Amino acid sequence: MTVFIPSTRVSVQRGYLAANEYGDELPANTTVETGVPAAISEGLGTTGASQHTQRTFEPTEMRGGVVETYTVRLRPGTDVREEDRLVDERTGAVYQALAVYTPPNLVGLVDTRVVARRVAATSQAVNA
Repeated sequence: MTVFIPSTRVSVQRGYLAANEYGDELPANTTVETGVPAAISEGLGTTGASQHTQRTFEPTEMRGGVVETYTVRLRPGTDVREEDRLVDERTGAVYQALAVYTPPNLVGLVDTRVVARRVAATSQAVNA
């Protein structure tokens, strides 16, 4: 038995399209699974002060913005790999899987944990 209560459902997307005219690979919308129960929380799920979950870029890095790290907990046996995209079916937010952990099974079933970065969100029409 797993120990988390899902707060949303996600779709798992995998793969890339051919490079565009600038040489950038674009994500394919190939859906591997849909309706996967998930719990998404900001941070790495640890209380250690050394675990930074938010990164602000400096002007000297020639990049702006803030990057946040999330933990996504999924049911055991969920087919998810590093570099997959997890699309929150409720909010439309897209998360890039950076690392996938399946801890050893000591007692009962263990959750699949994904360290992810939020990469995009679906825009909403506010002036419609």
